Amino acid sequence: MNSRNDKPCIVFDLDGTLVNTWNIHLKTCYETLLEVTGKQYRKLDIIRANKVTEMETLTALLGKVDNGKALKLYTVKFIANLKLYGVEQFEGIDRILEFLNHRGSQVGLFTGRKRETTMALLEKKNLTRYFRSVITADDVVRPKPFEEGLIKAIEELKGGNERSLYIGDTLTDIEIANKLNVSSILVSWNQGLLQSPGKMKTIIINEPDDLFEYIKRFIDE
Repeated sequence: MNSRNDKPCIVFDLDGTLVNTWNIHLKTCYETLLEVTGKQYRKLDIIRANKVTEMETLTALLGKVDNGKALKLYTVKFIANLKLYGVEQFEGIDRILEFLNHRGSQVGLFTGRKRETTMALLEKKNLTRYFRSVITADDVVRPKPFEEGLIKAIEELKGGNERSLYIGDTLTDIEIANKLNVSSILVSWNQGLLQSPGKMKTIIINEPDDLFEYIKRFIDE
């Protein structure tokens, strides 16, 4: 018996798509690096080294020798900074998630973050209730930029690639979706200018209201 349903699955990225964590992430990286090395890193150096997972970013800055210790420190400091400063949720996201929840849609989250910082963010913004599947870097053997997490999210939602949509803010997100023949949307509200997706198949959306309308059409197809 096939346990998959025929409902569409909507899977979101987290950082830069639902919430703006950029400033708190940079601050946490700076504080972590200072404690581990005693060195004050330039903001530009941290930005240039930034990757799709916390571990990759810290490894790019420190190498593999201190990255385990640094990741533990980053996690503690990120959660502390989150409590102190909070984060912005992008305008219009509540409307989209409430609509999907009301429709009983299969909604998941696939992020390059660790589970501890992911859940801290979701709980801070009261978003946990919207997701039937949450896949983080801790839940897969190969996290972003690999596609294992999106495969797992769709499986947990009992969906199929042909009826799934992945929404993210980086070309890595779009590459992952393309590899799996999953429809994708590249959102641009966290950046002044997006990198061109080139030949990658995707739709670029600049406003949350436009994303809302697209999702409505997608789930009604």
